[in-house]
Amino acid sequence: MGGATAPPGTAVGFIGIGSQGAPMAARIGAAGFDLAVWARRDRSYDALGDAPHRRMASAPEVAEGADVVCLCVLADRDVDEIGDQVLPAMRPGSALLVHSTVRPSTVVRLAERAGAVDILDAPVSGGTHAAAAGTLVTMVGGDPEVLERVRPVLACHSDRILRVGDLGSGLMAKAINNGLFTAQLGLAASALAAGRHLGLDPDRLAEVLSGSSSRSMALEMIARLPDQTTLPGQVIDLLTKDVDILDSLGGDDEDVASVVRVARRFVEPG
Repeated sequence: MGGATAPPGTAVGFIGIGSQGAPMAARIGAAGFDLAVWARRDRSYDALGDAPHRRMASAPEVAEGADVVCLCVLADRDVDEIGDQVLPAMRPGSALLVHSTVRPSTVVRLAERAGAVDILDAPVSGGTHAAAAGTLVTMVGGDPEVLERVRPVLACHSDRILRVGDLGSGLMAKAINNGLFTAQLGLAASALAAGRHLGLDPDRLAEVLSGSSSRSMALEMIARLPDQTTLPGQVIDLLTKDVDILDSLGGDDEDVASVVRVARRFVEPG
């Protein structure tokens, strides 16, 4: 289970306290780090609960004096925009961790503008519940010495912190993970539909499959849906973005293309 105690005086900035970022930030504050946060919407702060934190008036104010700044925003354009705001305010030798699921090239370009600030891509997997429990997986790309320096921050919310390779490789791993998960969602939905076609009770079939060799997180998610076929539109939009990222990385590789094809059948039916 993830957990950490803050080294004395370590300051952390966190930008992007949505459904994923809020429990991550809350655990960082609860661990004793001097946590400064900023969000575009005032209601976002409510998700931090009683976790100690300081609300700042802007993204650059979050970065001033921070040893580590965590960026957990939605899209490539957000990483570009907020990154350009915070980098001039960060001290030389401080570190910017990009938790967002974006294209690897976005983080590489950000590093080219970073000067003496260290950049790591550090996307996470596991969802909101895992973030709150401290059991996320963090996939890291970048300098291993920088990773060791920021590991106590990541250990607040992640019990597996895995360096995949150079800058951008964590995001490559995240793209593969999310593409595979989306493909598994599609296959699970098709399997349950096949059972209905053959006259099987869908709930009983889901129970059988969930306890057998075909069990998976994707199957369990699909089985909980009222119609066992369709996720909410907002989730589909995020999955589509992730599949697009994987598709952009694959080029002519048939293995990437095969994952993308199955995943697109789920997010783009018909």
